[in-house]
Amino acid sequence: ANDFITKPFDSIQLQARAKAHVTFKQTTTKLSETSDKLERQATVDETTGLGGQRYFCKVGEETLSYAVRHGGQFILTRMDIDDFNNHFIKHGKKIMDSILHSIGEKLSTLVRQEDTIARIGVSKFSIILKETALSEAEILADRIRAEIQKMSFKLPDDSVIKLTISAGLY
Repeated sequence: ANDFITKPFDSIQLQARAKAHVTFKQTTTKLSETSDKLERQATVDETTGLGGQRYFCKVGEETLSYAVRHGGQFILTRMDIDDFNNHFIKHGKKIMDSILHSIGEKLSTLVRQEDTIARIGVSKFSIILKETALSEAEILADRIRAEIQKMSFKLPDDSVIKLTISAGLY
């Protein structure tokens, strides 16, 4: 119950209160949807479907804090798509966004569920590998590099783009 009306009631007042409750419900629903959308935008990169930069920084701080407190370790991997800006200028935003989406899908299949992967810049990605030895991280980075290099992206004019990435580990 949201309201109380005493008898005898006025039909105009009843209609006004009912309309006010419907408007309140619609506004509350819209506000909730907008809040959910903003929260998602803050955590997920819309182009790739991976985590966004803010999300990555938050998880990075938590991971670092946990590692310091419990003596664990993690590997931070940073990857850049080589010559991305020239491809962007030559082929345009729509095509390059499609390519970024494909790369995001590929990257998400190559990491473990407990790892955090995010797009942290226009053509920059980063991964937090929890409880991972440096040698294992090097193997993963090389596998990612090889998988991206194997990918080819068909353009509307039937030409093909092949990309490479550079990666660094810390």
